[in-house]
Amino acid sequence: MYTLAEVADRIEIQDRINLYCHALDAHEWDRLDEVFLPEAILDFSCLGLEPQTWLAMKQRLRTGRPAPFDEHLYTNTHITFSDDRQSAHSMSKVYNPQGMPGPDGAVHFFGNHGVYIDEWIRTAAGWRIRDRRWDHRFNSGDYPFATAMPRAAMYELVDAQADEAP
Repeated sequence: MYTLAEVADRIEIQDRINLYCHALDAHEWDRLDEVFLPEAILDFSCLGLEPQTWLAMKQRLRTGRPAPFDEHLYTNTHITFSDDRQSAHSMSKVYNPQGMPGPDGAVHFFGNHGVYIDEWIRTAAGWRIRDRRWDHRFNSGDYPFATAMPRAAMYELVDAQADEAP
């Protein structure tokens, strides 16, 4: 049985995950500081990106082009705690439906499916992610690219195709 303190920790971590989804979709990048430690490592290497700190990723988000249609949905989050309850591990199944232009110029609607694996640490300000890894599983729908890739690479292909058009 969970203690009241553990229930409170679980609710706080789930609330941070919910904040992540809403702030990301609203492009409220600074609100995400309530989710990640500044030095947190985000690993999207399965998409061809080098692991980077949260601060570097935040700058990438600020300067990148967002998808015209984009949502982040989490479900089935499983949380475990260290014996001293100062750190935690979570795994969340994620569905990211989005729509964006493909190389043909048409808007394509598709979904990214995968798992976020997060390491959390208790801080004076509450629970924060110190390490995150994205485990990309598959795309569904009208995915217009040959392989899974970061959004910036998608736009590079779209822009290159547009530059080649007569």
